[in-house]
Amino acid sequence: MGSDMHEAEIVSWYTGNGCKISLNDLKEQLENHILDNGKLFIGCDSFLTAGSCVFANAICLHGAEGQVGGRYFWYRRNIRAEKYKNLSLRMFQEAYNSLGIGLWLIEAFPQAKIEIHIDISSSPDGKTFKYKDALAGMVKGAGFECKTKPYAWAANAIADKHSK
Repeated sequence: MGSDMHEAEIVSWYTGNGCKISLNDLKEQLENHILDNGKLFIGCDSFLTAGSCVFANAICLHGAEGQVGGRYFWYRRNIRAEKYKNLSLRMFQEAYNSLGIGLWLIEAFPQAKIEIHIDISSSPDGKTFKYKDALAGMVKGAGFECKTKPYAWAANAIADKHSK
């Protein structure tokens, strides 16, 4: 394996209904979606338990010509919980995961329209609000569109579903 291989190429990807999908089939479906002028939406969410932190990552496909509804693909990783009991580390890791997938996809499909959704509160009363500017800036600085709650559905709905 080359050192430039992204984690997204190593893990097992699944369709929205839980069927395992090969990396080649995933790339083919993404390419077809992009060629049909569809947009890719990327999100990550995490769930912390006493022993582990589960990170779920999603690539959602929506808006292609003739497409009704959407499709998505996901993968999940379990990591020891100690490091991620710190909320800021967990929020930055979620954004970093999504950004990594976005960079992997833009390298493979330079013409792709990609929007990254980060699971950060847009309300000053939210416990993650203080990270909003830093994380959105990181995503936008890498050249991607960025959405936060309540518009970050790829993270707080799709990825969230697979983090529990």
